[in-house]
Amino acid sequence: MTTPRVTIGMPIYREARYLDMTLQSLLAQTFGDFELIISDNCSDDGTYEIAERYASMDSRIQLLRTEQTIAAPQNFYRIFERARGEYMMFAAGHDLYHASFIERCVQQLDDNPNVVLATAATAWFNDSGVGSVIGGAYDTRGVDKLSRMTVVVWGLTFAYQLYGLNRMSAFRQVQYRDVQMPIMGIDHVMLFEMASLGEFAHNPEVLFFLRQAHDFGDPEAYKRKLMLDGVDGFQSFENQINAYMDVIRRNLPPGVDRDMFINNVVNCCLLKYRNTLQCYGLDFTQISEQTSPILAQYLTVQKDMANFMNILLGECYGHIA
Repeated sequence: MTTPRVTIGMPIYREARYLDMTLQSLLAQTFGDFELIISDNCSDDGTYEIAERYASMDSRIQLLRTEQTIAAPQNFYRIFERARGEYMMFAAGHDLYHASFIERCVQQLDDNPNVVLATAATAWFNDSGVGSVIGGAYDTRGVDKLSRMTVVVWGLTFAYQLYGLNRMSAFRQVQYRDVQMPIMGIDHVMLFEMASLGEFAHNPEVLFFLRQAHDFGDPEAYKRKLMLDGVDGFQSFENQINAYMDVIRRNLPPGVDRDMFINNVVNCCLLKYRNTLQCYGLDFTQISEQTSPILAQYLTVQKDMANFMNILLGECYGHIA
């Protein structure tokens, strides 16, 4: 059997309404040397039957099905074990692709061995039409590791880059692609680790269209997909921060740079990702020795450091009115 250059992994659940359109946009790609592995998460709405019909018509499609519904990230991971391509991308069952999307991404990876992830400008869309282009972290070609990781952790908004084309030799090193306990923002953590391994290439043409589903922005729906309903909100937030710390510990050598970067990233999580707490109906002010001793102690240290720097700089340079 010939090994395809690209693997498309499609984990799906209850996608009967849009799956036809998505599969047509993928099968119509100008770059055709790919395998498409579809894993249906035990859908009950006809999703599997639609995928089965396409698999019977196109030999590039492999069709899997779980025996019961599992956490969404776990459905991603089971596809990864079967991927054979030099490059790999994930696809949802409701988004749309310009016909040249894969071809352009393959070209970016072929042209530069330092690039580990190729993406293209992405726009929101829904049944009413195409909306705005999504902002966020972009091209990091020619940028050092520490800067690449900083761009990703601070610059990401919606992590559409996860649906770009990954270089498999790098992607196989990403440990958080197969974390056993689902955490909030696992897509951001995976991109953070990919940034430690190489550069991101960004095509400014809008070639990918990300659907705003009916449950977009619904924290309860998000928790259900990750199967986080039984996880304490503060513990979930700590797990998310620890995931970033783990990536740093494994990918940066000990030293002052790493120490300062850990502080940088923890501050980013506390400031930028506090919506994790909001998903549980909590807010920043509720962090205390009773709810989260670790984060409470860290916040105390940060307050002391901020006061120290304010006093020190004030003594050296005077206060700015």
